[in-house]
Amino acid sequence: GLEHWTTDRCLDFLNQHWNRNKPFCMWLSYDRPHFPNAIPTPWYERLKSQDVLLDELLTAEQLAAMPAWVIEQYLASPSRITMPDDDMRHLLATYFTLIEMIDQELGRLFEWLTNKGVMEQTHIIFCADHGDNAGDLGIYDKIPNYLKRGN
Repeated sequence: GLEHWTTDRCLDFLNQHWNRNKPFCMWLSYDRPHFPNAIPTPWYERLKSQDVLLDELLTAEQLAAMPAWVIEQYLASPSRITMPDDDMRHLLATYFTLIEMIDQELGRLFEWLTNKGVMEQTHIIFCADHGDNAGDLGIYDKIPNYLKRGN
């Protein structure tokens, strides 16, 4: 998959350019988890959609109290309003499996750093540009994060 290839390129670069006597900065960027949620076959077999727990649906009263644009987002996005619960579980299971796959790829980098004896002196910073709500409040998309219960 793409993540494995990306990690391979990172390790290739480190193997060619790393020097124990010089500090270094490495930027490793994975595209996923990102829609569309497609994963390689060996990972697809790990999906456990039936184990994904879904949030309670918002009540009609809670939805009615929200601004019209929020309701429009629910209707225009993958949500429990627009798709069956089994489909939402599958979507979320794929998302979570992508995260697990990236964890494994980062493990390969951490193993390299450990083998070189520099893991303990390496600073690792994780960043993300946004979240996809991951089923929170029954929605999966880039809806603004101020969609919180009670607002």
